[in-house]
Amino acid sequence: MLLSAVQKLASSRNRDILIDSAHGFDAFSTALTYLLAKAGSERLHRLCTPYALLLIDQELLTYAVDAVNVCCASREGPSQPAIIGSSSDPKQDLPLLQGCAPVLISTPRRLIDHMRRKNIMLEQVRQTCMIFRPEHFTETSIESFENDLLFITAKLSRSSKKLLFTQRDRLSASAGELLKNPKVITDRDLTAPAQATWHVLESITPDLITQYIIDHHLERAYILCEDPALYHQFTDYLRTHTETNLPATVVLSEAGSLSEKAGHIIYAGLPDHLENSSLPGCVNPAAAEVHHFFVTAENHHAFPTIEENFTMNRQFTASNDQETVSEKIRMLIREIEKDAHPGELNELKRAIKKEVPFYRRGYFSAYLLRTFLSTSKGRSSAPRPAAVPTIAEEDTATLFFGIGKNRRTYPKDIARLLKAEAGLENEDISTIKTLENYSFVSVHKEKAAQAIEKLNGLSYKGRALVVNYARSKTK
Repeated sequence: MLLSAVQKLASSRNRDILIDSAHGFDAFSTALTYLLAKAGSERLHRLCTPYALLLIDQELLTYAVDAVNVCCASREGPSQPAIIGSSSDPKQDLPLLQGCAPVLISTPRRLIDHMRRKNIMLEQVRQTCMIFRPEHFTETSIESFENDLLFITAKLSRSSKKLLFTQRDRLSASAGELLKNPKVITDRDLTAPAQATWHVLESITPDLITQYIIDHHLERAYILCEDPALYHQFTDYLRTHTETNLPATVVLSEAGSLSEKAGHIIYAGLPDHLENSSLPGCVNPAAAEVHHFFVTAENHHAFPTIEENFTMNRQFTASNDQETVSEKIRMLIREIEKDAHPGELNELKRAIKKEVPFYRRGYFSAYLLRTFLSTSKGRSSAPRPAAVPTIAEEDTATLFFGIGKNRRTYPKDIARLLKAEAGLENEDISTIKTLENYSFVSVHKEKAAQAIEKLNGLSYKGRALVVNYARSKTK
C-alpha cells in the first residue's frame, strides 16, 4: 500500500501536490518513503545542502525518530535521513547538517533558525514535503506554523517541487500561497484497496486460527471476535498454550474500534445480524493491509453487507472440506443442462477454444470457478431465464421478428426491447423463441398492435427491425 502511494505521487512529475488527508492516514511514512525514493534516483552533489526537506510539527518529531529507525534500518552513512530539532540546543544539529544527508527532517522553526545562522542553504533542495495537521494546533499556533512554512518555501528555487499533506478545508487564504497551481488529491486516492481472504469452514476453533497466523507469518495482527463464547475460548487457549510461536504483535480483542492501524485483521466468525454490531466499523481500508474472514456456512450470508460498504480485492480460499466446492460444481453442471440459451454457451465455447491453449484450459476453468465462488454471495450467478407468467393461448398473438441468433439476438434481448421500447410489462409477454434468422414472440393480443407500431422499423443493431403478425403454416 505504501509503495502504491509513492508511485502515484511520483507520477505527477514536477507539479506541486496538495494531499487532502483525513485522520488515520500515515502521511509521515508516505512522505519519507517518497523523498528517499526520489533522492535515491538522483545524483547528489557533495554540498552542505540536502536534496529534500520534510517539515513537520514538534509533536510529530518524536514519532519521526522511531519511524526513521524502522524505515531506514538498512541505510547507513550519507544515505541516512537527518533529524534536527529534537534537542534544545541548535548547535547539536551542526554535525547532522554537515553530513550531506539526502533528506533533512525538521520543524519549520528550527530550520528557520539555522537558515538565519547561515548553517544551511536551500538553493539545491529539489523536493519538499510539508505535513500540516491543523487539529493539533490552536488558532494562534496555526497562523504561526503557516507563516513559517511560507517563509521557507519563499527561499526555495522555482524548480523545487512541493507536497503538502493537510486537511484542505482547514487551510487559510495565506496558506494557499504555499503551492503553485497544485494538483489536489485525497489520501484515499493514494491508498490501495485492502485485500481480503475468505475462509468458509464448518467450525471455527482457536487452534485453527493460531496455526493460520503462524503458517502465514502474520505480523501486527488483530484477532477480532464478537461472539463472547468464542472469544473466551480464544483467551483460554492462549493462556494454556503459551508455547505457541505466535508473534508478539498478535492481539486478541472483542470487535470494536481499533486503536491503531494493523497489518492484518482476522475476523473470527461473523454475527448473524450486522445491524447492531460494532464489527462493520472495523472493516475499512485504513484499518489494515489484509482482512481475513473466518466464517461458517450459517453466517456466510453476511458477506454482501460487508462488501457493499467496503471495496476489497475479492479472493476465495476454499475450505478444508472439499465437499462445498464439489457441490458448487455439481450445481453448475445442472444449470448447464437446463440452460435456456445454448447458443450463447456455444459461442462462448468457441471463443474459449480459440483463445485458451489446450494445456491451460484446466487452470482457466479453475480460475473461473474461484471467481464465481468469491462473487456469488451464496447464490448462483449462472444465467437463468426470466420468470414469465403464462398467458392463456386464446389471449395471445404471435409476432414475427426479422432478427435471430445470427445477429446475436436472444430471448432476453427481445424481452428487453418489448419492455423498454414498446412499453410492455412482464405479464404481457408469454413465450419467446429465437431461431437462426428470425424469432417468434407470443404477447397478449391487446398489446400486439402496440408492439408492432413501436418496434417495426426501429433501428436495432445497425438495421431497421421488421416486426409483424406471424403467419400460420397453413397460410
